[in-house]
Amino acid sequence: KASYNIIELIKSKDLVIDTKNNVYVVDKVEDNYVFTTSKTEDGLIKTLVDYQIKSIVTKELFKSMEYKVGE
Repeated sequence: KASYNIIELIKSKDLVIDTKNNVYVVDKVEDNYVFTTSKTEDGLIKTLVDYQIKSIVTKELFKSMEYKVGE
């Protein structure tokens, strides 16, 4: 889906890379905020806004690159 607002492309369980190259798992997206499963030193949930996001890896893209070892 095409969009100029990166927040509209992000869904729960996607991976988000911030401008400092930290990787977060998305918990939920509300309004213009991305809530992650990571916590700050104070125990608060790490929240990102659009200008803090460098790139995303969707669940679907991640799954398509999956490599299984032995079964």
